Amino acid sequence: MNYIVQVIHLHDNASPSVPYSKDIVNVLDVFIRRLRNITRIQLNSEHLWDFEISNFLDVDVQGRSTLSQQGTERLLKEVDSQLQSVESSYPVLKLVIMELDVPVIMLDSFGEDSRGVAVASWGAIIPRICVGESPENCTDGCKDFGSIKGVTGR
Repeated sequence: MNYIVQVIHLHDNASPSVPYSKDIVNVLDVFIRRLRNITRIQLNSEHLWDFEISNFLDVDVQGRSTLSQQGTERLLKEVDSQLQSVESSYPVLKLVIMELDVPVIMLDSFGEDSRGVAVASWGAIIPRICVGESPENCTDGCKDFGSIKGVTGR
């Protein structure tokens, strides 16, 4: 099976330019090399600057930034509207990384905390920084590896 994987970095207006995208691509390249005998993956990377991520977030009673299921649906539509379409007979998986300087809690369909969201026939959304992490100790590569592994079924 062949896949096209688009890594999409969403940069909020207040977010500085972060050097993490090169590290993320390096981790994903290692994963792709491990799968080369099973699956072919073409990796693309795109940055959406001045993306108002805060428009999709809610603040819960504990003061945490959260992305609800409704916010996720709106975010997916907005990301799709801003991306160039990929013309290919291969499936396209999108990995959206929310580049914010604050931790973001993803909420599942039951309103429970999650570290990311896998979306069937689309891809995955993960924040660069999860609760309990700081910009200095976030585990970008591990989360990205897990997201791609989950959506490709490997």
